Amino acid sequence: MRNLSNPYNEKNDRAIFEKVVLLAIILVISQLVLSLFDINITFGYFILPIMYVMIKFDRTQVDIFEKIIPHFLFTTTVVLFGLSSYQVFYEVINLIFLVGYTSAIYLNRHGKMFKQLNFETFNFIGFYSFYIVAGTAVCLFYFVMSLLEIKCNVQSNFVFASLDFFAVLFSMVTLSISRSKSRDMVMEPVVEYKAIKEEKTEKELVVSNATAKNIVQYFEESENYLETSFSLDQLADDLNLNKQVVSEVINQDMNSSFYQLVAMYRINHAKRLIGKNTNLTIEAIVDECGFSSKSTFNKYFKIFVGQTPSVYRNAVA
Repeated sequence: MRNLSNPYNEKNDRAIFEKVVLLAIILVISQLVLSLFDINITFGYFILPIMYVMIKFDRTQVDIFEKIIPHFLFTTTVVLFGLSSYQVFYEVINLIFLVGYTSAIYLNRHGKMFKQLNFETFNFIGFYSFYIVAGTAVCLFYFVMSLLEIKCNVQSNFVFASLDFFAVLFSMVTLSISRSKSRDMVMEPVVEYKAIKEEKTEKELVVSNATAKNIVQYFEESENYLETSFSLDQLADDLNLNKQVVSEVINQDMNSSFYQLVAMYRINHAKRLIGKNTNLTIEAIVDECGFSSKSTFNKYFKIFVGQTPSVYRNAVA
């Protein structure tokens, strides 16, 4: 299957982040409510793998929630151990789990994705790192106190409930701030092309110099952009130009990016396929046009054409 890498887009990234924050709120509230009934299930632990995946993987290139699934399965096993009677064994597993994930997060602090974090995401990871460490410290404290048979005047449930309350409050404020910024954010330049209605409208792109014209001509005369291996390097090599020059022309003179430009031509190719063969499945078109998934294809189709592939197919049938 051909692959199309998505360009980094802050608006899309914020949308993913806001889903993560909402998930964290649900987890902590669930933990807080259950603790009121003396049911201690550490749903907050699921936030650790979320933070790890957010830092480890490029959220614009992979499905972050798909990457979280195996980590959630592992975390579920750890959490269920907490309900068993093997308390000492659980504390050991618990410590390994916490040290493992916190170390992994720390080791990825110099990675590309960590440097790309916006202010809200950075604060979210910082706060929940403190939340997990504080919760672990409290848990170990009461565990040691119980082993020493020392009675503590402050109930552990009260301390945990306080931590959960502040975590929910912080998350709600963070979510509100992020959503406010998302509403004010200007959509990415790619939406400027959403008015494309007919084939060959790529010529309407602003081509202010010879290099930009050559790029447009290349895409019109070649279908290399449908190949899996197609990249900015290949485009530059085929045009006998420096990669940096090509990138700057696309970004500045054509008000786009390499990946957005590729996506636009791939969507136009998809329109041609739909127009020529209405029996071709959407999945086959997705593969033929080089998109990594149907959801990515649908997203770009809606941006460039203004409607879903199914609606467009019915319109041209």
